[in-house]
Amino acid sequence: PVLVGAQDTNVEVVLEMARFAEEIGAYGIQASTPYYYRPSDDDALRFYRAVHDATEQIAIMAYNTFWHDY
Repeated sequence: PVLVGAQDTNVEVVLEMARFAEEIGAYGIQASTPYYYRPSDDDALRFYRAVHDATEQIAIMAYNTFWHDY
């Protein structure tokens, strides 16, 4: 399976990358929440839900970065 990195400081860009990855047949994406601020747990859930809702069935691997301390 191929996973495509989908990271940006702009959520809309991440959604566009996720849709493109799905369009080209990637198995899934690796995504982390925007990295210029530390999101709350609710913010992180909203982010991943937005990515999920923007795609049909692509797998999403949450990238746990040390600066977000999840």
